[in-house]
Amino acid sequence: MEKAIQGKKIKLMFRLTRERATTAAKLLALEISHEYKSETKTDTQSTKDGNVPTSGMPSASIEMEFLRTGTETYNMLKYAYRNGLEIDVWRINFDKKDPKTGKYEAEFGTGLLDSFGDSAESDSNSSIKPTLVLNGDLVEGWATVDTENEELARAFFYDTVAGAEPEEPVEKYTPKTIEVPKVESITPTSDGAVVKVKEEE
Repeated sequence: MEKAIQGKKIKLMFRLTRERATTAAKLLALEISHEYKSETKTDTQSTKDGNVPTSGMPSASIEMEFLRTGTETYNMLKYAYRNGLEIDVWRINFDKKDPKTGKYEAEFGTGLLDSFGDSAESDSNSSIKPTLVLNGDLVEGWATVDTENEELARAFFYDTVAGAEPEEPVEKYTPKTIEVPKVESITPTSDGAVVKVKEEE
């Protein structure tokens, strides 16, 4: 049975477009949420037989919210916004990894930030709410994620010793299950029924 994809498994990675030859994409840290929107405005054209709908040009964007940090990714996004620079963006599905290539299912596109809202309320952490206007829809493919960003995207357990390697988390709770006996046959009787339970082999 197919399972639903959890939103927390889909994360954003960014890079300046002009740095493709020299810089690897980096994960957006402390992301709260993002929304990918793709819309096509439909117009109508008047004819002698009535109005006819016509398809307009599609427009796409990514609205996101994340906590303000001092990471390289945050500083790069702010720099790109202030200087009107194009950004490469990936939506990585960390729940779907190709076992042969080690790559993750992803969507890719480019665009410009048209806003960089900064919210600083007294009782919460400062958050950023930028919007990335895309050059067309995102395209699908498979993306490589290096070890550093892969670890940032996952919840790892680290031991207290120096130089400890990341370990898979250990689930401390084991769900309780009730063993249901397998019924081999049911024989009706005058005062009920006789149920024969199948013995374990």
